[in-house]
Amino acid sequence: MTLRQYYESFERADLIPAWPGPNRSGKGDAFPADEARSNARGMLRGFSGRRVVFVGRGVAQAFGLAAPPLEWTRLPCPGGWYEAAYLPHPSGLNQWWRQTLNTEAAKSFLVSEARRGLEVRRAQVQRAQAVARSLAQPPSDPSAHHLPEPEGCQGPPPLEPEECPAQPVADPLAKGGS
Repeated sequence: MTLRQYYESFERADLIPAWPGPNRSGKGDAFPADEARSNARGMLRGFSGRRVVFVGRGVAQAFGLAAPPLEWTRLPCPGGWYEAAYLPHPSGLNQWWRQTLNTEAAKSFLVSEARRGLEVRRAQVQRAQAVARSLAQPPSDPSAHHLPEPEGCQGPPPLEPEECPAQPVADPLAKGGS
């Protein structure tokens, strides 16, 4: 994957806008869990209908995700639902990345999501181009302005809240976070 493909495939955002300093233990960086949860609540407004990959267990837990790495989970958010998965933090302290099986699974996961992201982006561009063409020419038939949804852009039907309860947010500092 090229850097350009990466940028075209994934949106990126920081949950903690500035480096919080070193961890009190002397290993790694601090993770301000309260700030993370507060910032996560603000970010959820834009998640409805999206797929989100969190980097680090502490970040995932700030959003209420309690699943194992690389496992998609459907979570509620303002306006609907979103799908979330996480990758363990890629710091040198994290032992997860030192197992070949894990790095291969992460590679496969990310390549699959990048391909999916590029396909969704292409569908969005095609739809925008179709709308522009449609609006550029007056239709002979008034119903001609109706454009069907392109394949691959429709999400799964929404679940009822009781089918997918919110998961409790665990304290990422309790186990050292990852």
